Amino acid sequence: MINNCPYCGSIDLSPYGHSTYKGEYKKRYFCNDCGKFPKEKANDIKQNIRYCIEKEKRLYEPLQLTRKKSMIICDVHIPLHDKKLFNIMLNVSQEKKINTCIIDGDLLNVDAFSYFEQRLPEEEEARNFTFERTETMKALHILEDNFKEIIINMGNHEIYRLMAIFKGKLNLRDIFRLFTDNIDKYQITNRDHIILTSGNKKWRICHPKNYSQIKGRIPYRLAGKYEMNIISAHGHFCDMSVSESGKYVVINSGGLFDSNKVAYIQTTNTYPLWNQGFLIIENGYPDLYNPLFRDLSKYVDNMGA
Repeated sequence: MINNCPYCGSIDLSPYGHSTYKGEYKKRYFCNDCGKFPKEKANDIKQNIRYCIEKEKRLYEPLQLTRKKSMIICDVHIPLHDKKLFNIMLNVSQEKKINTCIIDGDLLNVDAFSYFEQRLPEEEEARNFTFERTETMKALHILEDNFKEIIINMGNHEIYRLMAIFKGKLNLRDIFRLFTDNIDKYQITNRDHIILTSGNKKWRICHPKNYSQIKGRIPYRLAGKYEMNIISAHGHFCDMSVSESGKYVVINSGGLFDSNKVAYIQTTNTYPLWNQGFLIIENGYPDLYNPLFRDLSKYVDNMGA
């Protein structure tokens, strides 16, 4: 297998078809730096194919964790987050002595690189990437002080805005070095889900691509498809139900956003109202926190996020 160009030493090689000479199959490469075609011997082909398959398999295998207790948050949308609810979540985690925080996508909003037109001029500051980066660094520093480990899934804002900036040249872990000097404290996936085992139960914690205005529909369908307990982000709903089979718990986990700061939902539209929330998984069982059906006043303080 060719790892670098023998002419210029570059590692920036692209597959360029193949050739057959005297019955010998040879894969061809193109060097993007010097423009020449390094050759590969036929007996390297199988090894190369095997390497590519193993590499692809590793790339698409989700992160699998076993934790007794975890705090799960999602859709923070910094800097459009609710700092009061963010601090409530921290105080709950301290009371429950939780060491693991799982961020299920859309930690950042990345409005500066959004394709959508913004309609509220008063949000000009929030659309400034320097301001967003500063606010994200503050929030991550606080999370680092409160949790021993932090796991981050990719959400649609990371995929279609943050990753799009670098056109796939950097993975999410490299990108997050822009926001923290303590990157070794994080497990950052390139997937939209992880599998959490807690107690004797498995949970698929995911930030699905799909969206439905009917609350509960997406995790309900995912539970039937994957035959697993589901915690779903992205919908900005907060509710808990049971799958059609009656075997699995399905949860929309809300978010730590402040809907009053989000431009497009201030217009006249048929979108359901967004519901905040976060949850804890302990010994396999969920504990859902939502300001509508739970008194969170005892967790309020003057901490800054």
